[in-house]
Amino acid sequence: MEGLALLFLVGLFFLFMLRGGGCCGGGGKDKSFRKGGERKMEGKVKDPVCGMEVDKDTAVAESEYMGKTFYFCSPGCKAEFDLNPEKYIREMKGDSCH
Repeated sequence: MEGLALLFLVGLFFLFMLRGGGCCGGGGKDKSFRKGGERKMEGKVKDPVCGMEVDKDTAVAESEYMGKTFYFCSPGCKAEFDLNPEKYIREMKGDSCH
């Protein structure tokens, strides 16, 4: 009986991931492309935790740190950033040796 419950939970997990419920809220088509493959960049920033491109106007979450606003694709990425913002700011600058 326990084996069936575990199998059921694993199946639910994979279904969740296939529907785009991963850490970044994914799913759906990337609407940041115009006809001809040209990418729209206005209002787009990178989530400092996962690197996903996020639209400032529709970001799921945001944090203010040292006078700057950071935008996130998911509440999980925001929570991760809030625990250690300096780590992600260093990584964004490419200075991860400290």
